[in-house]
Amino acid sequence: MPAAPSEPSAEAVRRSFRIELLRAFPAGTIEAFGSTFLLLIALRHFDLSTGWKATIVAGAQVGLLFAPVALTHATRRGMSPGDAGARMLVIGSLGVVAPLLWPHPAVFVIGCLVALTSTGAQWALLQTIYTDQFPADRRGRLLSLTIAAKFACSGLVAIGVGRLLGRDAATWRWAQLLLLVALFGSAACMRTFGGPALRPHAPLRDDGREHPWARRWALLQTDRTLRLTLSSWMLMGFANLMMIPLRVEFLADPRYGVDASSSTIGALTITIPAVLRLLLAPGYGWVFDHLPFFVARILVNIGFAASIVVFFAGTSMTGLVLGAVVFGVSAAGGDVMWALWTSRLAPPEHLADYSSLHTFSTGVRGVIAPFVGLWLLDHDVSPRSVGSLCAVMILLGSMILIPDLRAERARLAANRLPVEPVVGG
Repeated sequence: MPAAPSEPSAEAVRRSFRIELLRAFPAGTIEAFGSTFLLLIALRHFDLSTGWKATIVAGAQVGLLFAPVALTHATRRGMSPGDAGARMLVIGSLGVVAPLLWPHPAVFVIGCLVALTSTGAQWALLQTIYTDQFPADRRGRLLSLTIAAKFACSGLVAIGVGRLLGRDAATWRWAQLLLLVALFGSAACMRTFGGPALRPHAPLRDDGREHPWARRWALLQTDRTLRLTLSSWMLMGFANLMMIPLRVEFLADPRYGVDASSSTIGALTITIPAVLRLLLAPGYGWVFDHLPFFVARILVNIGFAASIVVFFAGTSMTGLVLGAVVFGVSAAGGDVMWALWTSRLAPPEHLADYSSLHTFSTGVRGVIAPFVGLWLLDHDVSPRSVGSLCAVMILLGSMILIPDLRAERARLAANRLPVEPVVGG
């Protein structure tokens, strides 16, 4: 991919920010469905088995597995990232339409996979857009505001859809229509990123001299910081992704002693964390732009571990709310760092490669983790025990980053420069 101009104009940044802010609203709706409501429909309307439910949860992560493929395809075809992402979302909308026409459990599961795969597959494309359209010194602050808007929409959707599904399980069709509108809305925004109204965006190009995956694996072998960061994220992310279906199962299944209503489940898994994310995401944007990356990442990890322990410690509403609050505080930082860390570590000529490896590794753990978590529950391992295991995994992932943390602090102390993590190994 050719190097973009060093900095976009102020007008181009404003226009890009408006489009990304607008895209945050359909994106928040899609996130609410992917994390909770599709699983809730599968559980309470279709009465699906554990394997099918885990398949739905893994849908967005399957998309991340395909994100490098989507990026490579767009590069080979000379498409802009926005155009490529819009086409994927239109294809994903077919997965929402299918179960509306044929409300069969298998059609619903396949439709969920198609829809969520399309949303996950666009992530590597989005990361190239972020780097090209937003200046490096304000990228975290600007995008954190759009992330906050996404959380606000996600929380409102959680309230509305939770009440809708709580009235009658048959209202799932109206919920599906809302998801369909969100997919088309997100596609329209992505399409705008590919048009001439914004900063001129060169199509993705590949000189064809080296296969993209050969180049990416070579980077893993030579870049120690990239290798350790991906390893840490694998442990931490695997634990967090195991918790997504477990939270819903823990709250919805009477055998665990909570048996919460649909609206309560939506509040604890979406609305409360979304409110905290909304309030704190701009602050984490400042943290990303100004403070040492590895320090911030480890602190966020500790928060994730604490939220899991608190949430699964008992069945009292106080503990559940506190766990949701701590999770929201940590998730606000985790989302900003997940979306933008490659722009801090990657050399410009390898940004697409870093993004591809990042999204692919996220997809690997995202596909496997829900099955592991639900399999443990099916084999009578308590949610508290699974939660403790996940907390330990997150802390181990943080320990992997300690060498890079020390190197980062030593470099800053020696050079007295603004925060720039060490690149390469």
